[in-house]
Amino acid sequence: MLKNVGENSTVRFTIEFSTDNHDLSPRVKVGDQVLEADEEGYYTVDITDADITVEIYAIPANGATLTTEEIVSVNTAEAADVTTLSLQGEIDSETLAIVVNGFESLESLDLSDMQSEIPANAFEGKSSLKEVVLPEVDAILPNTFKDCESLTTVNVPATVSMIGEGAFSGCTSLETITLTGIDAIGAGAFSGCDNLTSINLNPASSEAPAKAAIRAKAPRLSGFDEAAFDGLNPNCFIILGEGVSMPASYAGNYLTTRVGEIEDIDSEGSISIRQGRIYESAGDISLKAGYPLSVANKFSMIGSDRISCTVNVPAASKGWTALVVPFDVERVTADGTELVAKTTPDQESATADYMVASLTEGDREIALRAGVAANMPSLIKQTKSNEARDLTFSASAVTVAATPAVMATSGADYDLIASYSTKQLPAETTYVLNEAGTAFEAVESDDENGVATTEVAPFAVYAAGHAGLGTILIGVAGDDIVSGVDSVKLPEGVKVAAENGQLVIYVDEAKTTAIYSADGRMVGMLTLNPGRNVVTGLKGGIYIVEGVKVLL
Repeated sequence: MLKNVGENSTVRFTIEFSTDNHDLSPRVKVGDQVLEADEEGYYTVDITDADITVEIYAIPANGATLTTEEIVSVNTAEAADVTTLSLQGEIDSETLAIVVNGFESLESLDLSDMQSEIPANAFEGKSSLKEVVLPEVDAILPNTFKDCESLTTVNVPATVSMIGEGAFSGCTSLETITLTGIDAIGAGAFSGCDNLTSINLNPASSEAPAKAAIRAKAPRLSGFDEAAFDGLNPNCFIILGEGVSMPASYAGNYLTTRVGEIEDIDSEGSISIRQGRIYESAGDISLKAGYPLSVANKFSMIGSDRISCTVNVPAASKGWTALVVPFDVERVTADGTELVAKTTPDQESATADYMVASLTEGDREIALRAGVAANMPSLIKQTKSNEARDLTFSASAVTVAATPAVMATSGADYDLIASYSTKQLPAETTYVLNEAGTAFEAVESDDENGVATTEVAPFAVYAAGHAGLGTILIGVAGDDIVSGVDSVKLPEGVKVAAENGQLVIYVDEAKTTAIYSADGRMVGMLTLNPGRNVVTGLKGGIYIVEGVKVLL
């Protein structure tokens, strides 16, 4: 504050930093007015009051490297656009808190030159944070990154040997993490990491420092807590580097790695041998549909180890549900009992427990299949059980390929596609399985930029085609659900017609309706929007909709 300055006078001054950090620039404000220095570097204040407040502080450039002294001179409220920072030297917990809480848009933080421990809960709830490079600490303390929901990348140095309780819990955007020389993990360290698909546990590096530069003052854990991996995505792989032992306290999806000879086959069928990393099972692997999955490197199930994937399938009276698994299936069971598949249209449904259907390249219709192939977009339906059940698909002695970039079958009118992760897709060309499980329909919602998108969940199977394709009905030969077509009556505001070989239904208001074949078999359920609705996926024949017979 300038005090006792004569009114209607002028004050000129310059500013010198006690640091030569060119990433910092001064900011001078009188009230809401920001003052700029003249060509000689002087700031001029016109005095209209005997006492006037002049604010002087530092503003960092985006990507600046800061020390404690520099951090405390910064007005973080004036640095809302700073997304990237590096910290160096001794940074105490109070100063680190200024960075975490003050820079509201902070996304990337490089702490590799910091010479202090990172306290427990240091970044808890920092929702903007996406990337962190850690200093050479020996431990990541409890809840350090708890609920950092945007965090995707953490560079953990080889000096870290302990992960504290809940250290990464709630990091819902974290997909993979690599840890070296870890000998202790606390309870729930990765709980709620719904998209985490791999944890790489590497052996201690011979090149790592014998001791960490920064040792935590908190008490150390001993070994892996029994609940270390509680709450982890059930489809996460824990990959053990050569020489790393499997923790005895946790039954998870473990893979081991070793260097050996790998056989490659080129497009012409020629075989070549090279040295590379081989991945193998270290026990049974249990996957669950509905949770993210990513196989980064192909692996083999060895010995008696089995791989399985559990899918919840609705009752026989319901429609079809999505099915995709990352391996060729040998057995299908429910509650330990092996099930029988209906594989041809003329097979009696009463002799089978379920049926699987998929699209063949170039075909117009989804048809029954005799087996379940790896990464094949398919549909499944029970034939006898009146209750929804968990069906388990399993195999042994199989090689599981790395997850393909695209899992799709191209039909004549549309593509059938599967995904192991959540995706936002263009609404105009994406058709998702409806709630009744009888058709693929367009469903849209606007994203944050106002673009029409459709979200598909992990293990979804959906159709993609040109815009305006309409409803893609799932009419599978051999799907013999029978319903009372005689009771259907034509309501007002409905018109049904055949146009250019396609079924078209006009309705005045949104509604759900059924389509029947001429013999009274329900072909599918449709969700109709007001106006014109085009139904694709029907082969030629007579159909009954809202009591009206239509010949296609």
